[in-house]
Amino acid sequence: GKISTMQTRSYILSAAFIILSFLSFTPYIKNKAADLLMNPIDPTIGQLPRLNITQLTFQYQNTRTLVVGGTRGIGYGTAITIAESGGLVDIVGRSTKSGEKALEGLDQVSPEGNIGRHGFYSADLSTVKGVYEFISKVEGSNYDYLVMSMGVFPNFGGEMFTSEGLERSVATMILGRYILFKESHRYMKDDAGILSILAYGSDPALNFFDRSLITGEKEPALLIDALTAILFSSEITIQKIDQLVKSKNMYIVGSFPGLVRTDLHANMSIAMKIIEYLGTAFIGHTEEEIGYNEACILVSKAARSRRVSYIDDRLIGRKSFDGVEELLQQHGQWLMQFMEDHIKKWR
Repeated sequence: GKISTMQTRSYILSAAFIILSFLSFTPYIKNKAADLLMNPIDPTIGQLPRLNITQLTFQYQNTRTLVVGGTRGIGYGTAITIAESGGLVDIVGRSTKSGEKALEGLDQVSPEGNIGRHGFYSADLSTVKGVYEFISKVEGSNYDYLVMSMGVFPNFGGEMFTSEGLERSVATMILGRYILFKESHRYMKDDAGILSILAYGSDPALNFFDRSLITGEKEPALLIDALTAILFSSEITIQKIDQLVKSKNMYIVGSFPGLVRTDLHANMSIAMKIIEYLGTAFIGHTEEEIGYNEACILVSKAARSRRVSYIDDRLIGRKSFDGVEELLQQHGQWLMQFMEDHIKKWR
């Protein structure tokens, strides 16, 4: 009995040692895993500092930020950080119920003078009509900052396309952002900062780009099909930003949020949910952690000092992927023209 007890203790201590050793290497594992997914580090940006609340307050007090997709997920995490830092926030989402709940959360962390001063807009940003109706509501607001974090996954097994014939994730994450960029002079200050949160700075495979997934001629068979179309289209959009954003004084940041566990992925398959759970458990982040980092990125000196920059979830600057010039040559002008034709047809 005595030997058995000693052996049991030995096993427990050994298991504890292995677990603690693994946890001690978790930052290293996170860094190495993330580097496999990302483009090379941009040494002109390097590692950004993670600002504390006092530093963020110095940046955000007396400002107003528009967070599109701010009622839940990373957008809400970003909005909460900005509100806690003394900034006023207007959030945009489809659900009025979610919007009201989000406003309560913003008030809870805000300085006393800002309670009740945040705003919510209900909008459907998956159609041309819906985006322009929203813009008409905020026109002339002169926001200091814009955060675009809206996004949906393809609705496999349900209604896949919008009334305008585009797959919903493409319509929301590509067309919706395209129009918000294009019309930013109508509701943003001339020297405003824009943060678009959507896997920028990653390294996708160019030969997987399929135009028919953008046009709605074909629906995605797998999640990776839609994600590839979205990644390439978003890269083209930000590379063509000077054709879109009229104000040359605005600065734009493309951010990669990394692996995030969120209830916004509810319509994924069971297998994908398991992969997401395991991935985020070891190398991922919470919505709140990423939201805080995004708030730091938006007001960073590195972002303000250039027209366009790519910064990942660990606050590290990234270069564009190697095939970006080939992507622009093959599909850049086509995508811009397709977007313009679609807007003209449905506006």
